Amino acid sequence: MNYDPNLVFCGRMATQTVQLTFGLWEYRKAIVVTVGGNCRGLSVIEAAVENVYNQLSNAPHASEAKTMTLVNKKGEEMETTEDEEDWLKNMLIKAEIIAIRPSKE
Repeated sequence: MNYDPNLVFCGRMATQTVQLTFGLWEYRKAIVVTVGGNCRGLSVIEAAVENVYNQLSNAPHASEAKTMTLVNKKGEEMETTEDEEDWLKNMLIKAEIIAIRPSKE
């Protein structure tokens, strides 16, 4: 991938695709999310984590808590639940910007 910083330079907008991997012990969850705007680097990763948090459904019987299901290599599931975005940041074990494309204007 050619990560052209000029695509977001001087107020230009771009859509960036980010692959995030969350993990606890041997359990993992990989999610691909898009981020729009004119930010780069770590700002894009932070925005991607925020987007994932906002997309998660609320846990059963919890008014504000979110839930994420992680899976190990055996296919066993582990559900994690929390009500703060930092919960995802603390589980983030891998982040990569995998595509960038200019916004269509």
